[in-house]
Amino acid sequence: MARAMDLASDSVQAVVAAVVGLNASIGLPSNLRALGVSQEHLEVLPDLALADFCHPSNPRPVSREDFSRLYRESW
Repeated sequence: MARAMDLASDSVQAVVAAVVGLNASIGLPSNLRALGVSQEHLEVLPDLALADFCHPSNPRPVSREDFSRLYRESW
């Protein structure tokens, strides 16, 4: 990925920093709160993720608690 992005370093940290910098430069929000997601939404989102038709084909099993943690950490 780093080579495709023509970064000076091929480290994961360099890729993450480049993506974060790109997002900031084009004004993308950095968390769910900045998108207007409220704490109340955090209770419903894991259930919606479990019901999504893409969920069963995820290569890694994901539980409701996994989704809940992901949303909380992204808020």
